[in-house]
Amino acid sequence: MWILVMGDMFVFALLFGTVAYYRMDGPEVFHASQASLNQALGLTNTFALLTSSLCVVLGLNAARERRGGRGWITLAMALGAMFVGFKLLEYAQKGGEGLLPDTNMFFMLYFVLTGMHLGHVLLGLLALFFMRRAIDPDISPENLRLVECCAIFWHMVDVLWVILFAIFYLHR
Repeated sequence: MWILVMGDMFVFALLFGTVAYYRMDGPEVFHASQASLNQALGLTNTFALLTSSLCVVLGLNAARERRGGRGWITLAMALGAMFVGFKLLEYAQKGGEGLLPDTNMFFMLYFVLTGMHLGHVLLGLLALFFMRRAIDPDISPENLRLVECCAIFWHMVDVLWVILFAIFYLHR
């Protein structure tokens, strides 16, 4: 799991460097394009993922203490699904405004990186589904390792979003 997480983080770090390069190459395009993003939706999505990670921590701790934890993971999954819904709404808004990947380099990078992240969220939701199924009061050591690996992946997804949010929505 750690090899997967570190590999993913490395790929995203290269992509973050690409964003920095193009931002320096055309700061006026990035500044003007950034202003058209829906910061309220971005902030809502950030809150959803941060809260879902807290739920995963609480679910994992409950599983380790053999107190269940499925309810926390269900809530984390609901918040992850909320993220997906709001991200698709935001994509639809941008498309309705004619702001697509071929508009400029900002939107190319925005759609590629947030789209890759959205794919990770969907994989993370699948991991949370397996995590939820593996949790029971008599959890085996093997299932506990699976639960921990799913939690690690979900937290990576969360960290990636926080960076993406800062890069695309906040950094001026």
